[in-house]
Amino acid sequence: MKHWILLLSVACLAACATNSVQRPERYYSLVLAGSTQRAQLTVPVVRWVLVPIRLPAYLHTQSIALQTAANRIESAHRHFWAEPLDDAIAKVLVAGIEQSHGGIAIERQAGRWTPVPACRLRVEFDAFHPTHDGRVRVSGRYWIATGETMSRRNFDQSATLASDGYAHAVDALRSSLDSLSAQIAVTLDGVACG
Repeated sequence: MKHWILLLSVACLAACATNSVQRPERYYSLVLAGSTQRAQLTVPVVRWVLVPIRLPAYLHTQSIALQTAANRIESAHRHFWAEPLDDAIAKVLVAGIEQSHGGIAIERQAGRWTPVPACRLRVEFDAFHPTHDGRVRVSGRYWIATGETMSRRNFDQSATLASDGYAHAVDALRSSLDSLSAQIAVTLDGVACG
């Protein structure tokens, strides 16, 4: 009888140990996913200020959002952003815009010292997430303000993932941000600011 109790106790402990083993948490960085080195600026430089990025409420969490149906967003379990998403997006956009156009200097309003912002850029996202069908979606709009003049442009990008997994989705989201940076740089190049 003692042997049965001992065997049952060992089995219970083994079962408890198996249930307590959890998958590790994983953190993903948009900044580390590509080059965020800021460009060497040429003279003369047109100065812009990027005001804080605006995100929908579902993107203000640390978990990566996943669209699982046409009208449903879920938080990924154990897959997190390494830093607040609005900060990471701002860092990538600033570096990307400067790399795309050497004559533009852009600073984050919440970042380092900036001169009086006569020329401002505001970016707002509606979507920035992978989907259940193996794609990523990045959409929203940006405003360019110079003095009293303001113009708005929309963006809507979608890309098919080459592989499964959150790491590949983050890489694709970063690529979409790089494309958006180049698009914004072209737009800023045609704006008289100063």
